Amino acid sequence: MRVGLVLCPSFQAVCFGAVAAFDVANKHAGEKVYDLHVLSEDGGLVASSSGIQVMTEPFDQPPFDTLIVAAGLEIPTSSPGLVRLLRAAARDARRVASICLGSFVLGDAGLLNGRRATTHWRYAAELRARFPECRVDMDKIFMADGQIWTSAGMSAGTDLVSG
Repeated sequence: MRVGLVLCPSFQAVCFGAVAAFDVANKHAGEKVYDLHVLSEDGGLVASSSGIQVMTEPFDQPPFDTLIVAAGLEIPTSSPGLVRLLRAAARDARRVASICLGSFVLGDAGLLNGRRATTHWRYAAELRARFPECRVDMDKIFMADGQIWTSAGMSAGTDLVSG
């Protein structure tokens, strides 16, 4: 199963805790059940908020079982290419997820309309204001509403993928 972690510029490195859960699952299975890909729109190096640079693959079209958006300490900007990727994934993937402020990117793609979602408590009111068709619950560490999953904070991303 293909798993994609989309890195927004200035992402938080703690987001890699979420993909580590898939690595552990592979180890316990004794085989590569999850095929992990770290992605960005153009591919190449993407800098984290601390300046650590990570090599990424460009977005591609093959379907993902799970696609996760990793953001940083500020609300990320949603490029048209990222919005297209997420909308396509929502048609094909088993899960489309966000870690912390990545929920704003899912909202920009229209994936939170009519759904329940969460994000960091400090930004919950802003998520509610920007996406009034979304029912925001800031009391959950993660939330799964159908195939759309959101986490409240950075470390909650690991709970989300393990859930």
